Amino acid sequence: MTQPPYGPPQPPYGGQPPDGGQPPYGTQPPYGGQPPDGGQPPYGTQPPYGTQPPYGTQPPYGTQPPYGGPQGPYGPPPKKSVLPWIIGGLVLLLGLGALGLFLVLNDDEPTPVATTLTTQQTLPTSETEETTEESTEETTESTEETSEELNFAESPETAQALIDLMAAGDYAGGYATLTPDLQAEFADPQAFADELFRTLGATAISSAAVSDAYGHGNHDDIILDVQTDTGSTELLLAVTEEAGALKVFDFS
Repeated sequence: MTQPPYGPPQPPYGGQPPDGGQPPYGTQPPYGGQPPDGGQPPYGTQPPYGTQPPYGTQPPYGTQPPYGGPQGPYGPPPKKSVLPWIIGGLVLLLGLGALGLFLVLNDDEPTPVATTLTTQQTLPTSETEETTEESTEETTESTEETSEELNFAESPETAQALIDLMAAGDYAGGYATLTPDLQAEFADPQAFADELFRTLGATAISSAAVSDAYGHGNHDDIILDVQTDTGSTELLLAVTEEAGALKVFDFS
């Protein structure tokens, strides 16, 4: 008895599908579902480079956010510092100030020179005046010639009286023998005594005597030999007549 073959009937060779129920080799679609080689569009019909999204869908260069978060486009360049301009302005101001000070000082310098020249120019005038005065004095002295004959016979006694009063300490009496003009030069008799003793170089008078007398112009000069606490010295008393009385009008 004929037994049916084991299992379901199989199609004849060539009519059954390949292993796994897949179509025979050569009729399968390419790997990935793409058409076999030669079925792709020809070169040149592909989309141009750059229209495909970048790898990982990253934005194009320049718009990519920085590490750690989004970031916009680069900001504007930093502004230039104004510090150099400020420093330059200060230097300019200092230079102008120094120039102005220099000009002012130069303008002031000629003034002292002019003052010096003026002083030097006036010196000869002063010297001329002094020379003229000296010449006048010499002329006056030469005109007032001395003479052995006295103008006033009592001139020696007037001079002797004054020195005796001062030696005795009667400064008021000695002061009274002076002309009013000479008295006006001293505040009081004591001031006159101080000046007289200063002229003698002493502080006390022990004695005095007339050693010489002569006429001099319109007055008489009496020379006295005075003994003081510091030694012997000479004193000249000039005597003239005033208001009908003989008075001493100078001493040296």
